[in-house]
Formats: sequence, C-alpha cells, structure tokens
Amino acid sequence: MSRLSLLLIALLLPAAPAALAQEEPAPRIVSVEGYGEVFAAPDMATVRIGVSSRADTAAAALRENNEAMQQLFDVLDTAGIVGADRQTAGLSLFEVRGRRDEGTGEYPIIGYDANNTLVVRVTKLSQLGTVLDDLTQAGANNIQGINFGVLETAALEEEARRLAVQDAVSRATLYVETAGAALGPVQSISERGSARPQPMPMVAMERAMVADAVPVAEGEVGITARVGVTFLIE
Repeated sequence: MSRLSLLLIALLLPAAPAALAQEEPAPRIVSVEGYGEVFAAPDMATVRIGVSSRADTAAAALRENNEAMQQLFDVLDTAGIVGADRQTAGLSLFEVRGRRDEGTGEYPIIGYDANNTLVVRVTKLSQLGTVLDDLTQAGANNIQGINFGVLETAALEEEARRLAVQDAVSRATLYVETAGAALGPVQSISERGSARPQPMPMVAMERAMVADAVPVAEGEVGITARVGVTFLIE
C-alpha cells in the first residue's frame, strides 16, 4: 500500500465518529387516520330490471322476449327515460333440461329461456314507483336491485374529505396532548380512499304481485372519505 493511501486512511478515521455525532435525531411524529362522512337526499335511482321468457324453441323464446322488451321501452319512452338513462346490461339464451331419461340416460331439452336485463336511471324520484309498476305491468318480471344516488357528488366528496382531515387533527391533538406534548405541523397527508352509496337490495317481484304504484323509501345516501395524516411532535 502506498504512503499516500495510508495518509488518506489516517485522515478519514478520526472524522467518522465526528460525522456520526453530528447526525440529527429522527423527528418525533404521530400518524393517525381521519374519517369523514356526509349525507344527502338522493336525486336519482338506477334499477336493474328485466324480462325472462320460456318457449319450446329458441327462436320463440327470443321472439317473445324481444316483444316484451319492446313493451318496456314503450313505457320508458312515455316516462321520458331515454338515451343514456337506459342501457342493456345482459342478454342470454340457453336450453332448459328436464329430468334424466332412465332409458337413454340423457337429460332432454324441454324448452329455452331467454333473459334480457336493462339498467334504467330515473332522475325524477317522484315517478319511480309509478315507473316500476308500469314496467312490471308491461311484462318485466325481474327487478334485481335499486341504487339511490346523487347526480353531482363533487361538493359532497370535498366536504367528506374536509371532515376527514378535521377528524385526523382532533385525534392527533388528543393523543399528543394527553402524552404531555404539543402537536406540530403536518408532515404528510395521504388519501386512503372514499366510498359512494351502495346498492340497496330489492327482492325480485313477480308481475302479479304488483298493484298500484310501488312504494319506495328513498332515505339518505352517504359519502365517506379516509385520510392518513402524519404530524410532527413539538
């Protein structure tokens, strides 16, 4: 090893402990999660409604189903529910098998089922019950669910986030002051997600069970927000 290398090593060794001694201690922090929720009266609803048809042949089942669906479209036209407020969500056609034939061991085809499902958005909740009744009277025999919601959610989401941050500040203040310290400035904020209204289940109804306008309870819808906030401790 050269004299120059030995000299450099000798100079660096005393400096290492000094550099470690100059390192600042890790900052004291507290991390909490805040939760915010706001409620609002719904101003729209989406409904999954459909028609199931059975016939001896596939062509007949599909034809009957198409005719019934056209009746539903006519009802929606009358109610002013057109364009983007209605959308086909599913169409299926499949065989219906009977009991196993003991002689052949096969399951004979006894018919065909055609199913068509439509997602309908109703923006005038005052007519929701009447629309549901008219649809079932026109041939709809399957209502899979109702989802109440709010058309414009931006302001509600902002308020939920604001409440979530306030909740985080309140929690952190409680923890830190109880421990005998003081809450410092925010070091970081991260959004942990938000949730919008979830579908409200509705039991499928047979057409014969519906009489007069269907009673519907709108209630309220909630929008939530979660944030993670880290504060310095003074």
